[in-house]
Amino acid sequence: GERPRICNLPAEPGPCQAYMTRYFYNSVTKKCEEFRYGGCQGNENRFASEVECLKTCGHMPGAAETRREAALARGAHTLARQREEG
Repeated sequence: GERPRICNLPAEPGPCQAYMTRYFYNSVTKKCEEFRYGGCQGNENRFASEVECLKTCGHMPGAAETRREAALARGAHTLARQREEG
């Protein structure tokens, strides 16, 4: 999936000086990182929590990965059951 364009924006504290802790998506490190937001202006790459940031910009497992993990989990479960029934 394509990330929204806002995820590529730099952390923008803005000119005010409220110094609130916010999170931005760092497109270089591919992580959501903390920064100090002044409280006004700035840009859209600004989230109240790391979770919100990850939801919008971060790595959430895609459908293919989820299917693969489900298949692996099913395989492990089947093996465990066979061992128990022995």
